[in-house]
Amino acid sequence: MKTILSKHIAAGILSSLVATTGMAAELTVTVKGIAKAEGNLIVNVYKESDDWLSLDAGAATKTFVIDLTKAESLNAITVKADLPKGVYAATAIHDLNSDGKLGKNWMGIPQEPVGQTGDSKKLMGPPKFKASAFTVEEAAVAQEIVIVGY
Repeated sequence: MKTILSKHIAAGILSSLVATTGMAAELTVTVKGIAKAEGNLIVNVYKESDDWLSLDAGAATKTFVIDLTKAESLNAITVKADLPKGVYAATAIHDLNSDGKLGKNWMGIPQEPVGQTGDSKKLMGPPKFKASAFTVEEAAVAQEIVIVGY
């Protein structure tokens, strides 16, 4: 009886794993506008608007750190991630001094180049999650970020 029960439990776990992985889609984020081969490029993909723009560990669903001194080209840096269905937004920071933080002045205005997905042309204040959001479904999704602020 225990063997039959164990087999049913194992089959259930495997079925749920297959179902979960089937729900993932590939996200490709291409970052353009990088002007200097120095420091790091930090690309964060966020699922929840509560954590939007946070650089705290674990706030982003996916984080990529690319050493730009070793990049083959600055024309376009591409990162890829498999994500479950949902609404996401992404940011890119050119961390010029490689300190893992977004340099800001005393007013909180970024002093390092930044960009985000979406069509946020906001001149005052940080971009909103909703303006930067995109939907990941079953098909592959491509997003572009243009870095500004050099």
